Amino acid sequence: MASKQQIQLIHIAKAQLGLDDDLYRQLLMDIGGAPSSKELTFAKADAVLEHLKSKGFKAIPKGRLSPKSGTAAVGAVDKIRAIWITMSKQGFVRDGSETALDKWVCSVTQVRHVGWLKQRSAAQALEALKKWHTRELERALGARWGFFPESRLYLTLDDYRRQGRPTHGGRWYEALCDLYKKYGVAK
Repeated sequence: MASKQQIQLIHIAKAQLGLDDDLYRQLLMDIGGAPSSKELTFAKADAVLEHLKSKGFKAIPKGRLSPKSGTAAVGAVDKIRAIWITMSKQGFVRDGSETALDKWVCSVTQVRHVGWLKQRSAAQALEALKKWHTRELERALGARWGFFPESRLYLTLDDYRRQGRPTHGGRWYEALCDLYKKYGVAK
């Protein structure tokens, strides 16, 4: 008998691959020898899943999602979460889940959960994350303007100011974020 997890994955694959009911039933009969996923044996369910994976199905485990902003005791924690989510959306972080953020925070501060950070360790993690994000932004924008430290972008922050665009008080990180929104291409 197929496990509940196998049956769930088969149904997720059906939806992800956009299989209609007739094609889905035919696939179950051809590969699994049963008209329904509930009637598959454990081995046959594995065979069906392997076939679906060969057709493009990707089982993506879901990590914990970040809680709503404004709930953290330390304000920097909300900023850390926001930057992490932004980096994930920009393609700089493979896994944008709270679990992945916790692992990264632990590697930087030895605190196991981002929500447990105190002011000093939160500031340390925030600065490390901003530096990492800056490197990724420079790399992404550098592809547009050439080798970054010698590029037009690096040398023309004053030009950026003269064009009437906000430079965020001369803070390079915020200026890079603004430039990436305008010119960057999400991965």
